[in-house]
Amino acid sequence: VDELQAQLADVQSQEGLVAELRERVERTEHEMRDKAAQFHHVKTELEGRLQQQQQLAAKNRQYLESVGRRKMVASNALQNAVSELRSRRRETEEMSSGLE
Repeated sequence: VDELQAQLADVQSQEGLVAELRERVERTEHEMRDKAAQFHHVKTELEGRLQQQQQLAAKNRQYLESVGRRKMVASNALQNAVSELRSRRRETEEMSSGLE
């Protein structure tokens, strides 16, 4: 009888250990699900931010290309105007020297 009571106590303590291990497993699984959900949330948020930054970079690139084209057009216009003024000055100088 003592031996059976000892075995019963041993089985009961093992059942307690099994129950404790099950609780730990459930807690760990719950924590893992929480962390997976957090990871998914952060990943989604970072992907959204990346997309916004890529769109902003594309807009900035378009703006810079537009500014570059406008600067080139303005530069060409100024260069043409300077050439025209130099040409007129030469003509004026030639006319002046012809009058002298």
